[in-house]
Amino acid sequence: GRYAEKFITPLRETETRTGYSSLMINSIYSKSPDNQININISKSNFLKLPLNFIILFLHIYRIRPDIVFIHNSTFATLPLLICKLLRVKKRIYFNHGIPFIAYSGILKTILYNIEILNCLFCTEIITVSYAMKNILSELTSKKISIIYNGSACGLKLNNKVISKREKQSSRSNTAFRSIDKIFLYVGRANKRKGFYDLIKIWNKHFKSNYNFKLILLGIDKSDLLKLYKEIPNNMFPMSFVENPKKFFVISDYLLVTSYHEGLNYSVIEAMLHRTIVISNNILGVTEIIQDNKNGFLVNNNDHDEFFKIFTNCENNLSFKDRILQNANMTTTKYDRKVFMKEYSKYLSKL
Repeated sequence: GRYAEKFITPLRETETRTGYSSLMINSIYSKSPDNQININISKSNFLKLPLNFIILFLHIYRIRPDIVFIHNSTFATLPLLICKLLRVKKRIYFNHGIPFIAYSGILKTILYNIEILNCLFCTEIITVSYAMKNILSELTSKKISIIYNGSACGLKLNNKVISKREKQSSRSNTAFRSIDKIFLYVGRANKRKGFYDLIKIWNKHFKSNYNFKLILLGIDKSDLLKLYKEIPNNMFPMSFVENPKKFFVISDYLLVTSYHEGLNYSVIEAMLHRTIVISNNILGVTEIIQDNKNGFLVNNNDHDEFFKIFTNCENNLSFKDRILQNANMTTTKYDRKVFMKEYSKYLSKL
């Protein structure tokens, strides 16, 4: 819910500026006075589903909205169904990624059918990458839009490129040393995000070298204590972080071991802050990264390949600099200012 709010808040600001009355329903507590109710329809609250259905149904019935944007994938089906039953004129399914492509067996079938239902209950779709659009177009004939190169809300870009010196000096207020190589992971402690692959890569190639540090955003200490008797002294679980910029600024490498992404914002953030991206070769990342040009793609999460790429970069600094320069240029495609102008145009056509 907290991650979702970060994406949705900039959209709502544009909706308000465009002249709409914009309200939000989220699964977390929010300080925003426009956040109407907090309702959790996740699988952990499955037994409360009938009650939550009634609460959400009555709430939307009272508001009688003209347009509803429903985000996410697995949690979108219930709100979409309610809005269809209430005959909300515009039911826009804002798809941030398609989970079923990352799975096999019965779970893949369940997630596939959830996407079918989402497409059935909505009136049109927004998605965050051309790869996702291609997959969705095989599931439905409804209109599918991509706003300014994809992404959910664009990214605030720096006016100037961060320098090597700034990158190093940013560590002066931390416990990290200039000789440390800092690796960053952003995600949850689950298989789909490749967390267990990350742990295997770290254990095999990095954990024994004290000069290698791993910062884990979105990971709690309890997640690591399920895997280790005690947390290694070069691993730093940071739980949820409201503003991750300070960690991108000090990091040398972002490791993306995920099996599914819509359009990975962490990759764009890394490129913006002079951090090399090494990622599993998956849809939603290939939309951003060109292998060996502005980052690196690893087939099938090959554990040894991650270390091989890191070693090659450290042994060839001019090549590494070229990758970083190309990466920073890539971020201009996701400028939030431009994105919001295009989003405003989209709203005016509804």
